[in-house]
Amino acid sequence: MALKGCRFWAGSKLPVFYKYDVSDPREIEAHEEYVGNDMLSKEFIVATTAEEHVKRVKEYIRCGFNHLAIASSSPDEERFIEFYGKEVLPHLRE
Repeated sequence: MALKGCRFWAGSKLPVFYKYDVSDPREIEAHEEYVGNDMLSKEFIVATTAEEHVKRVKEYIRCGFNHLAIASSSPDEERFIEFYGKEVLPHLRE
């Protein structure tokens, strides 16, 4: 189910769109079928537990990132925001 919510963004993982500076989201979305679920789960944080989210975000922090943008594809945005605020972010404030 979580991967299904990411399908909308799948086309953005194709390098050709960056090479040729394609910015029309309809064109990018039309190519989502060329990106498999294995790539989506590797490229996006697709997880159901706070521990999984914390682990994946910390991987980026260890790589030197100090600004991260967290976006949700959840059908329940309020629940996602509450979850991140209570269960994930407190573990990242170190």
